[in-house]
Amino acid sequence: MDGCKPDAVILLDLSPEEAATRRNKRTDSDPFDSEGLEYVKRLINGYREMAQSNCGDIPWIVINGEQSVEEVSDEIKAALSSILC
Repeated sequence: MDGCKPDAVILLDLSPEEAATRRNKRTDSDPFDSEGLEYVKRLINGYREMAQSNCGDIPWIVINGEQSVEEVSDEIKAALSSILC
């Protein structure tokens, strides 16, 4: 990317159990869908650690993805506003 970095990363955070529940409701498949709950836990914990440490010297904005669609949308809009303005 020739030294270009994003201004921030927005992480929609979910519990592993909620992620599995949502994954099971999907009709399309993804290679990760066949992975078990332990894999999902490791993946989520890895993203949380990256956010905690501002991995890549980039600010991470963590949004609770278990809120209502409207609440998540409002938080994303606020995050984008703070990044872009």
